[in-house]
Amino acid sequence: MCFNSQASAFMYGVLGIFSVLLFHIPITVPVVLTVILGGVFIALAASGAPAYITYSMMSIVLDPLGIPSAAVVPLFLAIAYFKDPFHTSTNVLGHCMSVVCSGRKPRRPLIPD
Repeated sequence: MCFNSQASAFMYGVLGIFSVLLFHIPITVPVVLTVILGGVFIALAASGAPAYITYSMMSIVLDPLGIPSAAVVPLFLAIAYFKDPFHTSTNVLGHCMSVVCSGRKPRRPLIPD
């Protein structure tokens, strides 16, 4: 389960831009906005789903751009094995940063002198 939606939204954005470049679609402002908003929506919708299921949700981004998701999703599944350690470490780093930012200083020291 992934509660760090920032890393997931970034990953879906990168995969969306990769798909746009793969199909030689010019990168314009509407394309970038579609990829960014679609990545955020997918990250919010897929927060409790397994990683391999979330790749089928890329059709939210790919279909409005005219990219056939049936051609790109198997490619994403093929590279998921190599990408997953980096995605997991980004999630863990995001969790650690949120704990550090939201934590407060204890009133008494944890280890007595």
